[in-house]
Amino acid sequence: MLQSRAYFIVWTMITFILMLILLLPFAASKQTVLAISPTCVSIIKNHRECPMCGMTRSFIAISNGHFSRANQFNRGSIILYGIFLLDIIIYGIYSIRFITNKKKTSNATFNLN
Repeated sequence: MLQSRAYFIVWTMITFILMLILLLPFAASKQTVLAISPTCVSIIKNHRECPMCGMTRSFIAISNGHFSRANQFNRGSIILYGIFLLDIIIYGIYSIRFITNKKKTSNATFNLN
């Protein structure tokens, strides 16, 4: 029980970060998002793009509905965005079930006394 609770806490923190990543392009302007995003270390040191290069611009494009532009920035962006979104949806479903089951267990314990 304690181990599964620890996993849930870690999952909650990761999902919260993913929600911030996906919501930031909706809450802030493109210039703000690009300004707070770090410059890729691979570009600075090696003058070459890494597999994650273009992901910030891609996520901004996806948030604006420009999927072909997002694919040009980084070919894996749509898949990664989908995985992030899927995690958030699964977390929401799991959390609702967890809270509902906890209330049922709490009510059953209360009624036994």
